Amino acid sequence: MKGSIFPILLFSVLGFSAYAQVRDSAQQKSGPKFGLSIDLVDLGSDKINLFGEMALSDQRSLEIGLRANPRSFEDRPTYSNYGVSIRHKWFLPMKTGKNTVMDGLYLAGGLSYDRIRQNFGGDYYRQFDLASLNLDVGYQWLIADRFKADVFLRHQFQLSYKNEPLRSIYNSKYLSTRTELGLRVGGVFGKRRNK
Repeated sequence: MKGSIFPILLFSVLGFSAYAQVRDSAQQKSGPKFGLSIDLVDLGSDKINLFGEMALSDQRSLEIGLRANPRSFEDRPTYSNYGVSIRHKWFLPMKTGKNTVMDGLYLAGGLSYDRIRQNFGGDYYRQFDLASLNLDVGYQWLIADRFKADVFLRHQFQLSYKNEPLRSIYNSKYLSTRTELGLRVGGVFGKRRNK
């Protein structure tokens, strides 16, 4: 049942966005060259997320993300989480004219890597290395040619490796999948013309 949720939501988003994709080609404007955004889902936590996006063409962009979450407690293990990601977006062409990059319905594929570490004092620590393949369907809006909002549904395939050097019997590897909703906001800079 869980495996069928993502395809159903994917086709629902595609169908719901069909109307939004029909715009008059005369209304096409210059597209931005660059964008910066933060993840609103993690805004209430100590995690720091920053994503930079660069237009590659009229319909494609490349996004690179950095994540950091250093935390320290007096009565609990020190915790840290660092990661990097890359995502390629393809903005679907409209029925009339070309789409403006960074604005509209898109499909995306990407890779991400995270390292989570718990230090218990001395030489004892527990570490998780997470490598993920991410497949997204989303919609991105340009607001007043200066800001952007990005909502996407992600299906993630994740390979995890748990490492405890002083308790190697607990070392393990496993593959998992999950679906999550993302929400990012930020600004855009520069101008590039549709060809």
